[in-house]
Amino acid sequence: MVLKTLGTLFFVAAALKGYHLMSQPTANQDLWSHRLFSVLQVELELVMAIWLWSNVFRRGAWSAAFVCFSLFAALTLYRALSGASSCGCFGPLRIDPWLALTLIDLPALAALVAIRPRHLRRDLRATTRDLCRTVVRLGRVSRHRCFVRAPEGRDTDRSLANPALRRTLLVTLLALTVTTPILAWVKAPQVTASYEVLEPSQWIGSTLPILEQIDIADRLRRGRWLVLLYHHDCLDCQAILPKYRRLAVDLQENGAYLRVALIEISPYGDEQPLAGALCATARLSDAKRWLVRTPVALGLVEGRVVRAFGDAKVDARDLLFMGPETKGGDRD
Repeated sequence: MVLKTLGTLFFVAAALKGYHLMSQPTANQDLWSHRLFSVLQVELELVMAIWLWSNVFRRGAWSAAFVCFSLFAALTLYRALSGASSCGCFGPLRIDPWLALTLIDLPALAALVAIRPRHLRRDLRATTRDLCRTVVRLGRVSRHRCFVRAPEGRDTDRSLANPALRRTLLVTLLALTVTTPILAWVKAPQVTASYEVLEPSQWIGSTLPILEQIDIADRLRRGRWLVLLYHHDCLDCQAILPKYRRLAVDLQENGAYLRVALIEISPYGDEQPLAGALCATARLSDAKRWLVRTPVALGLVEGRVVRAFGDAKVDARDLLFMGPETKGGDRD
């Protein structure tokens, strides 16, 4: 009962993630949000769901489920400690990582421990041998008949002659054959009323497309700016924000013509932007969901994008492109 319940949980998670992949684009911000990794994750969860429901290789299924939920618990804890707003377990459903850890991952591990097989080490060795024998028997096909020879002796129920095992393999193969092409090729549009995929590298030479969505747009239209787009729960962003604040201080102390602006992308963190800071702080409107790989830095001249830094790492040589301030630039 426990394994089938967890199998249902795997299926629900795979279905929601698959729907999310087809209905909304991915920002490919990191490994966890990359589309190919997400497709692989959906397929693995689908395979786990079928296996846990099939009642074949039950000891192996228990071991695989225990490993999966151990990894899930570790990743959820990591996301919780990093301040992420969602565990990412169920696609479009945003569940707090602490809630997912306490109500899903840890109870699942406790239930698996409660039904753990006896003599687990010996059972794992036996399961490994059985799996190896099954793989070997895949090649034992008669020259004159298209069926796999049934093994002899006590291992018959664990071979491909077992109807339950053959049925499970057939369902798994059919599910992967149908879902993989769909998930790989069916993609959502890049721009809708509810979300938009941002491609900063394509903005060079044109006015900043999201300028009207930033609450300090009037200031950014005048003068020369180094703009950082970031998410509050992005670890790379958290690491680079102090460097940009120090850069803003250095530029002001040296009387430079360049200003620094830190633009937070929704969902916002609990802390409000610091008013009156040496670098300008603002937020990108939450009127829609913005999908972009952060951190990313932009060089603006009179509101026009002249440079884009995908990793947001800039040095003094990179700032030379800005040139001296023009008449009418932002001097406040």
